[in-house]
Amino acid sequence: MKIQFALLALLPVCVAPAVSATPTQVAAPAPTAVPTLRPRFNAAVDALRVKAEARNATRADYQKVVDEMKAAAAAYEVPAPTVFTGERILSRIAELEILAQTKMYELLELDLLKDAAIDAELEYTIARLKSNIKARQPSRTDWDAIFATLTARADAAKSWNPEIDAIVPRLRAEIDALMVKAKAGPLVEKDFQTATDIATEVRVSNVLTRLEKRGLEKKAIEADFADVADIAKHVPVPATESADLVKKVNMQLDEIRAAIKAGTIAREKFVVLRDMLMVRARAAASPK
Repeated sequence: MKIQFALLALLPVCVAPAVSATPTQVAAPAPTAVPTLRPRFNAAVDALRVKAEARNATRADYQKVVDEMKAAAAAYEVPAPTVFTGERILSRIAELEILAQTKMYELLELDLLKDAAIDAELEYTIARLKSNIKARQPSRTDWDAIFATLTARADAAKSWNPEIDAIVPRLRAEIDALMVKAKAGPLVEKDFQTATDIATEVRVSNVLTRLEKRGLEKKAIEADFADVADIAKHVPVPATESADLVKKVNMQLDEIRAAIKAGTIAREKFVVLRDMLMVRARAAASPK
């Protein structure tokens, strides 16, 4: 037995062959989750609708809609002045709450809130990419989010603003061009300017069409006028022209208010307004 152990001790030690280390695979970064404004905001509006229809909506119900709008907007992390439709939505909610204290407003007003949220979501999504472009380049998820909102915008406008059918394809084409450009090299903030301007054109078209339609039906509320007055401040024109444009738009809005009150409102009043705003917005959004 001792001899056996001795022989074993003389045998070479068998070493397992070395296994070459497999290089660690670096996973591609997961696409950043894209915020969505409409799901939680629309849910809050729908909840308010139930209460409003039953005539028992409270201050807390309106505040819930405001809170959901602010929370959804905050998720985009863009500078506040960049997106103007979100602020107008908050103002419309405040006006509806005031109206509800004296008379019941049409429930259509709540549908208009949800429609405006599409414009706001489009602005927020583009502004998010533009303002964060130095930190990160857009992913496929980012582009898909814009396309999804554009589809929602086109579908929702079919029944009341046919003009959108001509604007949305231009914005789609601009986003397609940005995707191609991104493959050739990093995008910079100014690359998003045309897309931003077309999104503004979408908003201009919507607020003008809404005021015209509701004005001719004598159903326009003050928020409809305020939407147009506000968008006049955001039409991309030289700073030297902006103040004069806003002044002329407000004067025309006063004429429309007076004509509606007097029962003499005609489509021509809105044509003048459209010439002031839509022509300038379209020119700004055209390829330079």
